[in-house]
This record gives sequence, C-alpha cells and structure tokens, in this order.
Amino acid sequence: MPRALACLLALLLLAPSTGAQEPTPPRPPLDLKAPPAPPARLGELDLKTLDGAALRALAYERYEEGRLDEAIALQHWSILARKEGGEGHYNLACFYALAGKVDAALYWLQRGATEEGVDAAWAQEDEDLTAVRADPRWEEVKNFLDDCNAWWERSGRSETLLVLPAGYERGRPVTAVVGLHGLGAQPRDFADPEDYQALADRLGVAFVGVSGTTPLGPRAYAWSEDPARDAERVKKALAEVADRVTIAPGRVVLVGFSQGAQVAAEVAARDPATFAGAILLSPGGRQPVRLGEVAPAEAHAGRGFVVRVGAAEEPENVATADEVARALRGLGARVDEHAYEGMDEHAFPPDYEERLGAWIEHCLGDRR
Repeated sequence: MPRALACLLALLLLAPSTGAQEPTPPRPPLDLKAPPAPPARLGELDLKTLDGAALRALAYERYEEGRLDEAIALQHWSILARKEGGEGHYNLACFYALAGKVDAALYWLQRGATEEGVDAAWAQEDEDLTAVRADPRWEEVKNFLDDCNAWWERSGRSETLLVLPAGYERGRPVTAVVGLHGLGAQPRDFADPEDYQALADRLGVAFVGVSGTTPLGPRAYAWSEDPARDAERVKKALAEVADRVTIAPGRVVLVGFSQGAQVAAEVAARDPATFAGAILLSPGGRQPVRLGEVAPAEAHAGRGFVVRVGAAEEPENVATADEVARALRGLGARVDEHAYEGMDEHAFPPDYEERLGAWIEHCLGDRR
C-alpha cells in the first residue's frame, strides 16, 4: 500500500448508514472470564507506547515465526491501542488457539463477534482454529457466530469514502477509481487519505472506496458475489458522491483486491458502458468465476483489465487470476496479466503505487 503523507482537506467520509438493527447483540453462549493481560514489556519494547499498526505488524511476524506467546502479547496490546476499539480480536483468538489455550480463544471469538464482527463461515474452516473446533462447545459457539453475522447484516451499515485531488472543483469531469476491498475488510483500504491523497494529487483522479454489500461488523464488510447486487452497491456509492464530484462519462475504473478483485471483474465485464475496465489484484472468492455467463459484446474490445498476482501465493489465487484473465480475453477485452516471481504473500503488489497510474491508463485506453 502507498505510504504517502496526506492532507485531509479533500477527503469526504460519508458516515455509515444504519438500518433496523436490534440494539442488543446476540448473547454469548459461554460465560468465560477474560484471560489475564500479558506483560506489557517484551524485551526492550514497552508495548503500551507503540501504536496499534506497529503492534499488529510485529504480532503477525511472531505468529509466522511460531513465537505464539509474543504474538499474543503484541496482539493483545494492539487492541487496547486502537482509539476506536474493536479490531484484532479474531487474530488474537487464532494465536491463542494455536498455543493450545482454547478457553482464551473462545473468549476472544465471542467478544470479537459482537465488537468487530467474525466471519462465521471462515471460522468454520480456518486451520488456525482447529483446536477450537475440536472442543465440544464449538457447535454452540458456531451458532452464536452465525447469529452475530445475521445481526450485523440486518444493520444495513454501509460506507462510501471519497478522496479528491487538491483544489478540485465540482463540475470539472474527472476519472473515478472505485476501490472494492477484500473479504472482511473495509473501504478505507482504497480511500484512506493517509495513503491516497498524494496519489489523487499526482494522478489527477478521484478515489472512491466502497463497502461491500454485506456488513460483518462495524468496520468489516463482504461482497455478496451476486454480480447484480454488487453492481447495484457500486452504482449507489457513485450516486452518493455525485453532489461533490463530477465523474467523466465512461471513465470509471474499478480496482479490487482478493474477493473485491473477483467482484470487480464480474461487475465491469457485465457493464462495459459504465466501466472502462478494472485492476484486479490477487482475485479470489467463495464462488466460482462466472464470467462464462457474459456474452461478448462490441464494447468489450475497448475495455482494459490489469491482472496481478503473486506467483507463489495460494494456488487458488494463482488459478483464479489466470482463469479471469483468459475469460476476459475471450470477451475481446485488452488484458495485461503478470505474476510476480517469488511473491508468496496475499497482498498488494510491490509496485502498486508506482504502477497504478499506468494501469489506470491501460484500462481507459482510447478514452483518454
């Protein structure tokens, strides 16, 4: 992700909308005591003085190295460091589960389900939670996670973020780059001013971050992977910002990561009149690719797609990237496909910030 310093003046944050969510969340089935707080010092580090992002990054490093007690301590204090609260419970539950501390894992799963949202379907298959699922209490916890997912979905929450080039005045047509986040993520991944203001200024485009169709928590969303529903959500987001930005006709480019990338391909391919194309980063979803349902049209020949994936990522992501690229070529679209040798992380490409402008231009083609 880009790390440019930001000016907040051009950011519009449309507050999350809410529906008829019940005020009280489902009641946790297990009455568990909070695990004791781990020590706030780790070697020379005073964990109370570090910010949440630094703590989470260090926690993940320790997790990958198998140093689970350290990962637990870092993740615990990262949750307390977040001013808005709530994020990180699920990972902490995973660390505890891998360490064989099942009660602590179940405590954080239950708490996370109501405070940050836990994807019940993923919890059912996540290898990190194997020890938890072997516990005889898992079935009632799994039912609770399902109930919490339904509770969050009924909230009707959504978010739309907008970052405009500095000095932009409404009425001047501008290219819109619409970001579709991954499963369980949030629109800030594609429209955080700290990351995207400098890019908006340099590229002269508007960035629109769109929350997925299904809320999983206060700051976590998923896409339905129903192309019609997902397209409706994207178009609704564009309508929400229309009073503040004038988007040039035919100059809307989707950019998505993981689940959002697969959704972006499906949405853009089905509506080439609205979308100039899409930038697809490590695409992958819960449902099979459905681009075979799309009939080739004359308009597809003018649309551009960029497909990027780490060559050593999960085989499913590599295969999906190739399948999507082949399907888009079959429609007659211009496809720029590349796999990064040696890249084994499911993450944004290393040259994302550097190459984003060129990728947008590829999607626009002769619409420049």
